[in-house]
Amino acid sequence: MQTIKAKLAEGVKNATVNRLLEVIRAILKKARTDWKWIDKATTYIPMLPEPKRRVRWLTHEEADRLLEELRFTLATGLREANVTQLQWSQVDMNRSCPNLHRRLAQI
Repeated sequence: MQTIKAKLAEGVKNATVNRLLEVIRAILKKARTDWKWIDKATTYIPMLPEPKRRVRWLTHEEADRLLEELRFTLATGLREANVTQLQWSQVDMNRSCPNLHRRLAQI
């Protein structure tokens, strides 16, 4: 299948290709059974081999470092975009907190 070859040529892993194939299979099934757009659709789309086990877990040190980096986000309850797009001008240094009203006014 050209889709598989194209994705693998991009350097993605088998799991990424398989997720795409699952979407294609679901669309074909829905087009046949629910939407009645097609009379027949293949039910067999071969998947690429994937590791059967998790490649690796975070170490305790990595988890601690991650939590330390996310402490601001966890403490404020802000969404990812609010944190990653926050500017220094939007931080109230006297109160040690972000000024969300200034951020929201810019949107």
